[in-house]
Amino acid sequence: MPIEVGQEAPDFTLKDAANEDVALSSFRGRKNVVLVFYPLAFSSVCTRQLTEIGGHEARYADEDAQVVGVSVDSRYVQGRFAQELGLRDTILLADFEPKGAVSRAYGVYLGGPGFSGRATFVIDKAGIVRGVALTDAGRKGALEVLRHHLPLVVRLAALSLFASVGFQAAFIYVAEWLQTIAGASPADTFKVTSISMLAVTPVSLFFGWLADHIGRRGLLAASAALGVLGAIPFFALMRSGLPGQLWLGQAGFVLALSVQFGVQGALLAEITPERVRCTALAIGSNIAWSIVGGFVPLTATWLVWRSGNPLAPAWLVASAAAITFVALMLTADPFRREIEVRT
Repeated sequence: MPIEVGQEAPDFTLKDAANEDVALSSFRGRKNVVLVFYPLAFSSVCTRQLTEIGGHEARYADEDAQVVGVSVDSRYVQGRFAQELGLRDTILLADFEPKGAVSRAYGVYLGGPGFSGRATFVIDKAGIVRGVALTDAGRKGALEVLRHHLPLVVRLAALSLFASVGFQAAFIYVAEWLQTIAGASPADTFKVTSISMLAVTPVSLFFGWLADHIGRRGLLAASAALGVLGAIPFFALMRSGLPGQLWLGQAGFVLALSVQFGVQGALLAEITPERVRCTALAIGSNIAWSIVGGFVPLTATWLVWRSGNPLAPAWLVASAAAITFVALMLTADPFRREIEVRT
């Protein structure tokens, strides 16, 4: 795991191009340090990166900061690299032997290719990490996220469950259900489901705006509670086949699910650490939407057949809403808390 903001920067001593020992601790109390890990000298991206850094050496000096570059290249390669780039104040160090020891200590060594990822750590004069920027270092693959962050992935899936199951049951499967159970005509079914899904967009936008002013978890919990308590009554209204009750049942689902669609994404992003955000959200969302949600029409059809109860699909929606509600109660409200972003 890469070193986090607020942690003490691991000390190290490496050779520079002149074969002199340079210790991170030698800057303590004197200068801030911008510690830059890069994969390999003379590679195209690293050359552009270090050239840009060299063009701002005066600015770093004005900030009382020392730029220290580290890669697994030898000190001879580092010397030639610095010479060709015209670096004057930037120090390049060789994390050469033992190979990658310092990049491993900072959690940015890539074992497969055998060099460090691209990462920058801003360290203050007290030796504390105050900023972290990761590009190809510290990003987690799916298996590693599942291995180390499985509870988070399960929570993300649970938080997404009402939205996925509710959408599939109330807007997709319901088209067949209205015709076979409620006796609605294909034209009426198409009209109701199409207008309902169109209505979701403006209603979702409204609740997204509202969540930015009053918080997210409360709105989502109210929505999930409405799903628990309202799923069966909403399906019962639609089962009557009467136009007014059919529209009223769909309106209930539009209200409950629009909150989820408008607010849920922000909450999920805010509670997921940046270093695993994309991967964890992708896995959690796909569990809820592709795996669980994808089987909703089949499961709902089987439940109606097995139980003989035409309202059985509502059990799925209510159960999913209950799981989402519990997950929300176990999730701290991130409202007005600064989201974790590394730049």
